Amino acid sequence: MKAPVLAEQFWPMLPAFKNWLRERGATLLLLAPDQPLEILRFIAHDNIHTIGRNKHGKLNYTNAPAKAALTAFVNNAPWSAVVTR
Repeated sequence: MKAPVLAEQFWPMLPAFKNWLRERGATLLLLAPDQPLEILRFIAHDNIHTIGRNKHGKLNYTNAPAKAALTAFVNNAPWSAVVTR
């Protein structure tokens, strides 16, 4: 299953996704007050990742790992926020 495309599809799963991220070692960050289109900001793999929406309501991601996290959540697939070295 693919990650949701629209923010309206994402909102109902947001609380569970936040918990899922925390359980896998991610740190949730406060949203920037000057970024009203941001939905979620978190640290994983030693980087900051953001999930937001554009003016048409479509989800966008700061980078591929942000989308990979949401895709893993939707598919109940393994994922970890911790960097293994």
